[in-house]
Amino acid sequence: TGAEKSVAELSQRLDQRATPLDEIRLDALERVDDELFALVERHGARLLVCCRPRRQGGSWRGDEADRLELLRRAHDAGARWVDIEADVEPVALSDFDGARLLISWHDLEGCPADLGARLAELRARRPGAVKLAVTVSDAAELGRLLELRDDRGPPTLLIGMGPAGLLTRTHY
Repeated sequence: TGAEKSVAELSQRLDQRATPLDEIRLDALERVDDELFALVERHGARLLVCCRPRRQGGSWRGDEADRLELLRRAHDAGARWVDIEADVEPVALSDFDGARLLISWHDLEGCPADLGARLAELRARRPGAVKLAVTVSDAAELGRLLELRDDRGPPTLLIGMGPAGLLTRTHY
């Protein structure tokens, strides 16, 4: 995950590293313009694009319709994946290719008791992939999260946030 503030910094990272998948955060950029979408066109096959709203731990402070339009533009420019939060109404996603959608949920408060149900809700949306990211405080909570690993359904990312979840972000 990058946190570049400018398209120039983002371009430098993408041009210097040839990784199979790079996440870009539109909410971290100072400006999103045609230069950014040209960069997405150039590197799209390996990009996961998100624009995380504040309610899910991101920096986006603007209008929800504007945020979804930026993600739609990234999708149309060829981003391999577009990460959209599970609390977005399904009707708002009708213009997206579902196979290229990653539906995500971020719980910044902790590790909810209903992890399995939450994951089932994400999978029920029938996206190309899902991501469940929760804040874990110890190995027991991390274990509960990792017990949800299952090869059935769409590809699934289970991320433990916070110090106790670090390994899920570096050794998945």
